[in-house]
Amino acid sequence: MAKKLQKRIAIFIKNPYHPILKTHSLTGKLREKWAFWISWDLRIVFELINKSSVRFLAVGKHDQVYK
Repeated sequence: MAKKLQKRIAIFIKNPYHPILKTHSLTGKLREKWAFWISWDLRIVFELINKSSVRFLAVGKHDQVYK
């Protein structure tokens, strides 16, 4: 899983909206946050700092990061 995580982060750095990542905005208490897929059930939640910076907030299973 670590290799897949590294590969997806490398893709994210080059293109945060690459289709393989399924990057999407969140709603509810996480509105103004975004997430992308590492695998079927593993996500990274992040927030946009500015046009060229993001902050990763959570990495984990779907049920964990969307609490």
